Amino acid sequence: MVKKTIPNAEVQSYVLVTSKTFSFEPGTWYVVNGDVSIAYRISNKGTTTSPAHLILCDGSKLYAPYGITNSGKSELTIYAQTTNAENMGALIIDSVQEHYAGIGGKEGTNGGTITINGGRVAVKGGSNGAGIGGSWDNHAGSVVINGGIVTATGGSDAAGIGNGKLSRITVQKGGSITINGGTVIAIGGDGGAGIGGGVEYNIDTVTITGGTVTATGGGIQGGGAGIGGGDDESGGEIMIEGGTVIAIGGPHGAGIGGGEDGNAGSVIINGGIVTASATCSGDGIHGTSIE
Repeated sequence: MVKKTIPNAEVQSYVLVTSKTFSFEPGTWYVVNGDVSIAYRISNKGTTTSPAHLILCDGSKLYAPYGITNSGKSELTIYAQTTNAENMGALIIDSVQEHYAGIGGKEGTNGGTITINGGRVAVKGGSNGAGIGGSWDNHAGSVVINGGIVTATGGSDAAGIGNGKLSRITVQKGGSITINGGTVIAIGGDGGAGIGGGVEYNIDTVTITGGTVTATGGGIQGGGAGIGGGDDESGGEIMIEGGTVIAIGGPHGAGIGGGEDGNAGSVIINGGIVTASATCSGDGIHGTSIE
C-alpha cells in the first residue's frame, strides 16, 4: 500500500470569491472567506495541465446550490485552510438540475478530474447525475479524495460518487474513484451505487487506501451496490488496501460488488477494516479475493 501525503501550499496570489458572476480560470487560486452564496452554476475552465484551485477558509461557507461543472479535460482541486475538523470551511450544493452532477459533468459530459484534499463538502446530484462525478450518459472521469469530510448523494438512478445513468449503449464507459483519506459518506440515488456505477452504467475502478468510508446503495425495487455497480451493472474493479470501510447494498445489490442483476466484477481486499452487508437477497461481498 502506498500512503499519500498532501503537501502544504502557501498562496501569494488569489481571487477572493464573492457572489459576483465568475468562473474558475486555469491556474488560478480562489479563496472563500466568510459566507458566500452563488446564484448560478459555476463552470471550471481549469485544465489538467493548469488546474483551478479552491480554498475553503476555516469557518467559511460557500453555498453554491446549482453546483460546479467540471467536465472533459477540466480539473479542480478543493482544499481546507487547516485540518481542524470542527472548523473546516464548507461547500454546500443541493439544488442541481436534472442530468447534471453536483460537482462534475453536465448532461452528456464526463466529470473531468476532481480532487478533494479537505473541507466539509456536502453535495447532491440532480436526477440521473452523481453527487460527485458523472452526468447522465457520461462517466465520472477521475475523482480523488485525500481528506476532509465529504457527503455525496446521487440523484435518482445515479451514484453518490461515481457515474450517472446510462440511457444508450454507444456511450463510452469508464471512470475512476480513489479515496486515500478523510471521512466519506456516499449515498446512491434510486438504483445507484453509493460509490461506483449508476443504473446500467458501471465504473471502471474504485480504490480505497485509507480514511473512513460509509457507502450505501440506493434502490426501491432494484438496488445498487454499496461499492460497485448500479442496478443492472457489474462492480468493475474494486481494490481496498486500507481504511475503515462500511458498505451496504441497496435491495438485491451487493455490499461490495455488483448491483441487482449485475456481475460481481473484481473485488480485491488487501487490508483495512471492511464490513459489507446487503439488503434482501444480495451478497455482502460478491466475487472477492482476500490477500
